[in-house]
Amino acid sequence: MQTLSRFNLNYATLEQKLRQGHRLRVLIVHPEGPGVEMAVSGNYIRKEVSVTSSRIRDNLQLLCDQPRGRMKIRTIQTPLFYGVIATNPYVATVLAGAADGL
Repeated sequence: MQTLSRFNLNYATLEQKLRQGHRLRVLIVHPEGPGVEMAVSGNYIRKEVSVTSSRIRDNLQLLCDQPRGRMKIRTIQTPLFYGVIATNPYVATVLAGAADGL
């Protein structure tokens, strides 16, 4: 799933944002069940469900290793065929000294 690759490429930035006090909200397909099976079957790069489930678990573990105060993680049983990393350009008015936030 391409969204997992995007997450891995941007992980250092996300980790830095958390250390700076920004909020992070994560929505990811649950590693077990029909959601991950549908995501794999609908992906143009065919992979095994077990491989994708393992990658999702690895990403969840990375997230769970971070301080939890400013992060929310949700898993769903619906496949996600896109990924988004978005920042809030208005957070500077809320968090003094912050250039952007998640």
